[in-house]
Amino acid sequence: MFKSVKELVEKLFEPVAYSRKNEELKEKAADLLEKEYSKQKDSGLTDIQAMGYVMNRYGSLDSVCRLGDGSGASDDKAPMTLKAFKKLFRRIRILSMLTSIFFTSAFMAAFQGIVMKSPMYIITVTIYMTIGTGFFMLFRKIRKKHPYESICLEKDAKDKFFFCRDRHAIRLINSLFLLVGLLAYFVSLTFGRAKSDSMSYDELTVLVNMNMTLPGIGVFLVIKYLLDNVFLLGASPEKHRKSLLRYAGRLSAICGAFCIISALFVILFRDKLLNPFVPVYFGTAIFIVIGLFISYRKRKPLVRRNFYISKPLAVICAAAVLMISVVRRFQEDVYVLQPYLMQISKVRHEEHEIAYDEKTGVYTIEAGDDDFKILHLTDIHIGGSVTSSYKDYKAFEACRALIEYTAPDLVVVTGDLVFPMGIMSFSLNNEAPVIQFAEFMRNLGIPWAFTYGNHDTESMATGNRTDINELYKSLSFKSSENLLYPYISPDITGRCNQMIKIENPDGSIRQALFLIDSNDYTGESINEYDYIHDDQVDWYEEQVETLQAEQPDVRSMIFFHIPLQQYRTAYELYMEGSSDVTYFFGENNEEMIEKVCCSDYPSKLFDTAAALGSTKAMFCGHDHYNNLSVEYRGIRLTYGMSIDYLAMPGIDKDTAQRGGELITIGKDGEFEISQIPLTEIE
Repeated sequence: MFKSVKELVEKLFEPVAYSRKNEELKEKAADLLEKEYSKQKDSGLTDIQAMGYVMNRYGSLDSVCRLGDGSGASDDKAPMTLKAFKKLFRRIRILSMLTSIFFTSAFMAAFQGIVMKSPMYIITVTIYMTIGTGFFMLFRKIRKKHPYESICLEKDAKDKFFFCRDRHAIRLINSLFLLVGLLAYFVSLTFGRAKSDSMSYDELTVLVNMNMTLPGIGVFLVIKYLLDNVFLLGASPEKHRKSLLRYAGRLSAICGAFCIISALFVILFRDKLLNPFVPVYFGTAIFIVIGLFISYRKRKPLVRRNFYISKPLAVICAAAVLMISVVRRFQEDVYVLQPYLMQISKVRHEEHEIAYDEKTGVYTIEAGDDDFKILHLTDIHIGGSVTSSYKDYKAFEACRALIEYTAPDLVVVTGDLVFPMGIMSFSLNNEAPVIQFAEFMRNLGIPWAFTYGNHDTESMATGNRTDINELYKSLSFKSSENLLYPYISPDITGRCNQMIKIENPDGSIRQALFLIDSNDYTGESINEYDYIHDDQVDWYEEQVETLQAEQPDVRSMIFFHIPLQQYRTAYELYMEGSSDVTYFFGENNEEMIEKVCCSDYPSKLFDTAAALGSTKAMFCGHDHYNNLSVEYRGIRLTYGMSIDYLAMPGIDKDTAQRGGELITIGKDGEFEISQIPLTEIE
């Protein structure tokens, strides 16, 4: 027994091939039988009697069709098989995807051109639109070859058609909500940050370009599912097509109105609220949740099946959620070693007066009559995660052993203090490790200075250049009394370039220490290392000439992270047995990338230093297995022994490369450099 007239009609038309004509005939037959059923009920029959009458009189497909205009269900042509339908729809989806990609790219390029005020983007937009239009014309060509309104499908193909039609209709509706959410997130992320950081227009354009992918994804999905539905709805009955398009139109209007209201809210309250983007962001989340719930209820009459779970999509979403959870976990501050750091005690050493010049950002250390000792450490690579805690502990212990053994007056760290490299260190946090090392050094009581390496402000790390710079300032001399990080820096390339003066009791300069940022990456390709730029060299030259004007024989040293190209030249000459270099100690055993991993871009620092004649020593890190020290053209080039237990595979098992360099400076400015392997003091 059928529960309704609709079920009876569905059963009668089940063996009939699907076509738009037959589907419209089925809808008409259902309406006529409903009227006949109501007529019999009005005549005094019960529900069961009325249904029995309808089934008895109209129990065959021919009788149902004759009830209307007399025409029967027919196949205008051979029905399409399931395989043929899948092949056709696959072509439709590929073309709709390609069309969407290039139309979306044109939209993004046009937006970027407007933001950057660049007419050159017109060419890019034209190219994208031309290619997208080409794919759209191929899309229309398939429509002409396979008119949607005349498509005829076998039973299996018919079931697949209904499945695709419902699923893509739901995806179109959901993509509208997704577009709203991505737009809100884009606005909140970009312009909210711009407001809080007080960015210039140029900085804002860079930020907009970085985040344009977010709304682009939403636009792409809306265009794609709209084109897919053009095909699927074209083969659907007019009543169904109009109902779904009417619903999608109303939904688009509601979403568009919400976006306009949100934009007006931001414009009206951007100066009155601390961050007007926060309520917009959370308001959007509430709008999407409520909208999806209402949409789920409203679209039930429009689809046969109202909820689909796509296994590939479910896997992708689960992977995305897992990845986001892992990234969030990697970004958290972890202080597993806090009990260990708290028990670190002060190292006995000679203390010196330290002064800071607020106008120049220069620290001055007043040395006594005895030798002044500097311990050079590099590539400590603290991970800061739970999984890296044991290796972090060993790195701290190695530093403590070297400091206790040498009892230096100053420690200089030449970069890569931290290692926020995700799966390698299981952490993206580059702030907690800095705080930990600052606490470690404060408890030891040794003054220390720092210059950046390529890993200290990685692009995916929680702290960007500005964040880490401000963090170091908060931990610097005014609060710690031992971190010599400048509160002001010269307006040149680099995250922090500074000079530290070591003075004799009579006020003469024993050594001027230049800590210069060798920068990180050029951004042109992976691991394309940057270099010390011309404006940094000009600043160094100006400082040396100023010192030489007061003290002609002033001595200086330079500390940086990435080696200069002259390190490679000197090493090659040394390996050739050339007399142009003088060997002191160490060897280069780096094999991971190159023997000497310097930048491909030449820096004029070495030639400038050689011409000025003040600098007699340079120190760097970066290459963990290199610790060669040679003199070339009158300048001592020394690789620092690394501390790293974490960054390179298997390096925690190796020992010969680990240690530091002790620089002993006499009262007359003469110096000695001693290599201190960790294996010799443990």
